[in-house]
Amino acid sequence: MKIGEQQKSEARVPVFRDFRSGVAFRDVMPVLADPETFSEALDGIAKWAAPLAPQLVAGIDARGFILGGALAARLNCGFLAVRKEGKLPGATVGRTFSGEYATDRIEVRSDLVAPGTRVLIHDDIVATGHSVRAATEILTELGATVVGITCLVEKAFLSGRSRNSDAPFFAVYSFDS
Repeated sequence: MKIGEQQKSEARVPVFRDFRSGVAFRDVMPVLADPETFSEALDGIAKWAAPLAPQLVAGIDARGFILGGALAARLNCGFLAVRKEGKLPGATVGRTFSGEYATDRIEVRSDLVAPGTRVLIHDDIVATGHSVRAATEILTELGATVVGITCLVEKAFLSGRSRNSDAPFFAVYSFDS
């Protein structure tokens, strides 16, 4: 990444050091608050994801819902909420994982994913990669095919990408610190 592009990215996705327990928090809200930047990010993800022909975009709770829902509309496919435990009615399949801040559990409604469904997973930030890994495991258990993983921000130095399946991976912004 060129110096000017890096500075522009840092301004769009500022870091707050020691946000929680020494974790450097990347704030995606400035990207979402600016209509031009939001649209550019969405366009970039959609252009990358369109050839994968997903039938569902699975957005991970909670900020993954924002771009995930908009992305599903752009790709003319359905949206699937990957929620924190206890937030979905009906039968669910879930996984517990250790994230950057704490141990969490996410779930998917099992009646909304038919075997063979092509699913694109979207999260706002991929850091350690454990939440995306848990979502991948849930969807695979339900018989879906994970065709790709997208995010707005990748914390590359935490190697989250490497903790996931062989599915193609795309990040709008990637940071080494």
